[in-house]
Amino acid sequence: TDGVLAITSPSTTLSGDLTVSGGDINGVSGVNIDLGEATASTAQFYISSTSELSLNATNLFATTAEGNSLGSTTNEWESLYLGNGNGIFFGLNQDWTLGYDSTDTRLELVTAGTTGVQLSTATVSGKALQMNADSATNGRGLDLSIDALTTGDGIYIESTSTTLTSGSLERLYWNPGSATTATGDLFKIDTGANATVSGNILGIYNNASLLLGLDATSLDVNVP
Repeated sequence: TDGVLAITSPSTTLSGDLTVSGGDINGVSGVNIDLGEATASTAQFYISSTSELSLNATNLFATTAEGNSLGSTTNEWESLYLGNGNGIFFGLNQDWTLGYDSTDTRLELVTAGTTGVQLSTATVSGKALQMNADSATNGRGLDLSIDALTTGDGIYIESTSTTLTSGSLERLYWNPGSATTATGDLFKIDTGANATVSGNILGIYNNASLLLGLDATSLDVNVP
């Protein structure tokens, strides 16, 4: 009559459904389950009498923003399965999204903001960044679009190493497994019909001094 069901037996078996209306399932040390009493249509899981995890019809979420971690350094989840057209959102304002685009069949890392992307590794003799596109035939291995460029650089590579000896800043190497003849340009620089270059199309410098300059009409060589 007082709305309390007390079970003192060490082991109890219930046959059928157990319906709890407007109440909680309370455990020891404040470990409880709120069945829609505090918030309608939402189950809340309490640890030390604090709501830590909530479940409603559409979301399973930390009750407090940034309140919980999924897994830990010693208890990792095995796998994570996500559906089409959805992904992982980063930042309190969902600044970045990583997801699978089923229409274009590609993985996309997208932001509407102005923040950049940094990849950092401490590898010494391995490959810091490796991309395999060995199935590409008439497509592009790497496609970079920089349509708003003004005074910046499309690609910039810099090293401040003071120990460089026989290494290279850039190396392009075509190494077919058998005798092969390429009929196109192995290395190609081109400008469109509307592009006017008043400087050099290709310039090679030494400490800001031009050694070799190639423009649309002439080749300028200034080798000491």
